[in-house]
Amino acid sequence: MAPKTATKTIKKQPEYSFYKHQTFHIRDVWLHKGIKILNDDPKSLSAANEPHHILGVGKNMVDSIRYWMQATGLATLDEGTKGGAVPLLTTKLANLIFENDPYFEDSVTLWLTHIELASNKKLATMWYWIFNEYGVRDFNSERITNSLKDIDGIGQAGFTLRDDYISSDFSCFIRTYLTSSERNSSSSDEMDCPLSSLGLVRNSGTPGMYRFAIGSRKDMDNVVFAYALYKFRESQTQKAQTISLEDIRYSPFSPGRLLCLDNRSIIERLEELQSGKDKLAQLNRTAGINSVFLNEDLTAFDIISKYYQDTENLNG
Repeated sequence: MAPKTATKTIKKQPEYSFYKHQTFHIRDVWLHKGIKILNDDPKSLSAANEPHHILGVGKNMVDSIRYWMQATGLATLDEGTKGGAVPLLTTKLANLIFENDPYFEDSVTLWLTHIELASNKKLATMWYWIFNEYGVRDFNSERITNSLKDIDGIGQAGFTLRDDYISSDFSCFIRTYLTSSERNSSSSDEMDCPLSSLGLVRNSGTPGMYRFAIGSRKDMDNVVFAYALYKFRESQTQKAQTISLEDIRYSPFSPGRLLCLDNRSIIERLEELQSGKDKLAQLNRTAGINSVFLNEDLTAFDIISKYYQDTENLNG
């Protein structure tokens, strides 16, 4: 029987969230196990079912897995259920990945996971903020903490921005994107986050200071850029067919921000999309106005579905 998949928008959540990860970053196979166990039973990650016995992890780690499944866009609460534990429903993206790359071995799958995480303003505010809103290439915990305090409305509705929560989130963010060796971690048994292989953040050379690794991302499949581009359009209130190059580079949720791409790389990738057989983009430089036309009949999910299908046909 096919797993129940989330199909409706859940009720409004708090606008920001911090310290939901129980201090644990994403570990290898956690997302695979999360999808598998939720497809077997959407209530399986609820405390009442004692899933730590099945997963072989501690109770705090179960709470962390439950959080990361939602923060990475792989599961969403089924708040239509009345009484008892609230089920977690796997998303269309989760089931597409599980069907084609269940162990998250394809680098494209890891990029999708990062895009979903860094786009999740409500559930992963720290990750969203650093990639989408923070405007300086170099950063540390103090700078990020100070910048977060400028978020409009963050002190409203009884929300308290605690420094210890921010510090914990920042530490978890760094562990998401840097390996233990890059962080000079003294813990020999600490497992690195799979997303650290993407190379998006690096040490700046100054102790405690970090830097976005902005560049061409030559090892990144262009389908990732296409997915981010179309997802960016879908994030806009008015989903225009035409997007400016400036917005593609600098706006929140944009490929430039999420993938740490420079201007030249963005243009090169757009040109690749334009010359590709699927014609996913068309550049317009008329009268010096740089803009990009996208296929209004396609969605980001369509693009990644085709990628996995083509990959399966190639390997099959």
